[in-house]
Amino acid sequence: MNPRIKVEGYTTIGNLSAGYGTLAACVDLVAVELLGGLSDDGEISLKYTGPDKSLKRNPEYDLITEAIAAYLRHVDRADQGVSIAARKRLHSDRGLGTAAASVSAALVLINHLLKRPLSIRELLPIAIEVLPEGILRPSAHRLAAALLGGVQCVSNVASGNSLRIRADLGLHFTILSMSTAKTICVDYPMPAPTMMMHSEQLGYLAGLILGLERNNLPLIQDSLQDIYIEPSYKSEQPHFDALKELAMARGALGCSLSGHGPSMWALSQNSFIAEEIAAAWRGYADKNAVPAGVHVSGLQLDGARVC
Repeated sequence: MNPRIKVEGYTTIGNLSAGYGTLAACVDLVAVELLGGLSDDGEISLKYTGPDKSLKRNPEYDLITEAIAAYLRHVDRADQGVSIAARKRLHSDRGLGTAAASVSAALVLINHLLKRPLSIRELLPIAIEVLPEGILRPSAHRLAAALLGGVQCVSNVASGNSLRIRADLGLHFTILSMSTAKTICVDYPMPAPTMMMHSEQLGYLAGLILGLERNNLPLIQDSLQDIYIEPSYKSEQPHFDALKELAMARGALGCSLSGHGPSMWALSQNSFIAEEIAAAWRGYADKNAVPAGVHVSGLQLDGARVC
């Protein structure tokens, strides 16, 4: 019997307010689990575990097989068979990077099964090529975070270069994970940004990176501003303003949509504040019948990993 390996893929917070398509953070919340081994039949087979039968129609599971096929072509092993079982731990299409988690976990799985001929960083260009045209650019930062862990800034999508931002490990996220899917597609037209908007957002991005590197909390708080995505997509989350107000009143450094929503995050300087925000969000969700779960998590520094 061929040995089998289990890999966990983790949730990513996209954009972090200031870094649209550039910044993402990997958090310690499992999004997908894969269990797989090599086979002798030359086929890539995938089966689904867990109660959600709709996963069989989920395109993210096609990404798992596409990622493995792309990897095998890259290492000239296209005739290698692989057998995989997949279990989703979070709902798809909610803004929490489940597609990036699926692709990253698949690449780490097959790389380990083949005795790791590639480094984790060498997997990133393969991951970027796997995602369909149209969501390629916005997903590169999530793929970097899902593979490499921590807070990642994609400096060059074409070459797959990504830089780790040395954020303080005391920082914690409160995450509102929605059970309902987004209604606006990722290509929903936003108002054309002006040169002044570009300059303003770049200033926030520079301030956020510097603040995270230096653990300058006032600078982080001042820089967690989004003039692109939040105004255009916050209608995806009808309770956005109320939830953000609850978070900021309890000491959050910032709060916004994850990616294009409808899930949300709040960043806090420590787990105590993050838990207070979580309690407030749970109370609000219960009172207003918001279909969501609330999680508190620190940064996950390793990305997808064998466990």
